[in-house]
Amino acid sequence: MKFRYILSAVALAALVALLPSCRSSKKTVAEAPYEQQAVQEQPVSATPKTTPTSPASDFELMAGAYTPWTDVSVPVKISLTKPNKISLSGTLAMAYGKGISISLRMLFIEAARIYADTDSVIVSSSTLDIYYAESLAKFTAASGLTLSDLQSLLLGQAFAPGKGTLKASDSKLFNIADAGRIADGIHAFTLTPKQLPKSATWHFTAIAPEQASPGVVPQLFSLDIASGSNTVQCSFAESVINQAGVTAAKMQVEATVKKRAVDLVIATTPSKAVWNGGVNLSKPRIPSGARKLTTEQLLKKL
Repeated sequence: MKFRYILSAVALAALVALLPSCRSSKKTVAEAPYEQQAVQEQPVSATPKTTPTSPASDFELMAGAYTPWTDVSVPVKISLTKPNKISLSGTLAMAYGKGISISLRMLFIEAARIYADTDSVIVSSSTLDIYYAESLAKFTAASGLTLSDLQSLLLGQAFAPGKGTLKASDSKLFNIADAGRIADGIHAFTLTPKQLPKSATWHFTAIAPEQASPGVVPQLFSLDIASGSNTVQCSFAESVINQAGVTAAKMQVEATVKKRAVDLVIATTPSKAVWNGGVNLSKPRIPSGARKLTTEQLLKKL
């Protein structure tokens, strides 16, 4: 029964990650914008080219701090605190634009696997002969997020809807607005996509220094999306620099799904990440006779 509870909790975590529908008025304390010199990772240049005096120039600097990558494998820990408490560790593997795989273990046994590619989303447990499967297109239609968008989200990077990693030239795809000072020497700005599905609305909030400082660049603070009565806020912390540029090691997801409150944290260990090593992803094997769970069944198990 404990494995069944774990599977349901992990499956819900996957649904929350893949069906963002969020808007939140929660206020949190912003961390300082990313400072290159303080990070113990492989160096990637993040030195500002211009003085960040406007949201438009802040956008350009933030996009300039992202670099192309092909794949990554990194230890991950998912901690669920609402509606119940449980924590599982495992490995997050991603091939850019191709797939995402999260293997979660309990007592050295794979308790569940979360998998997504350009075609589908699958949550499975071979131990329990239980699985959940849904078309990725369904999630994309509801939220406007594609696979590459979700990969950027897991890295704590802003992205252009349907286009993956953000580029400075993508500014034309957003309404960019100043959000005022949120801490001493730090101001915020918002990025709202100009084109989204009718069923969803969402925007990024990023933070930047009020005065230019060598090696300090704007960084993503949160993503808020709303779809009907479902809400999710993704907040990002612990910025690091690696082969993908500036990323965040921790993402907190606070959501209301089907009137149920969900709170979870997805944390990676950047120092143990392997970048561009040729990750080979494969769909989970669904055992013959395994029972398929519906979204409603997953929610009821909470």
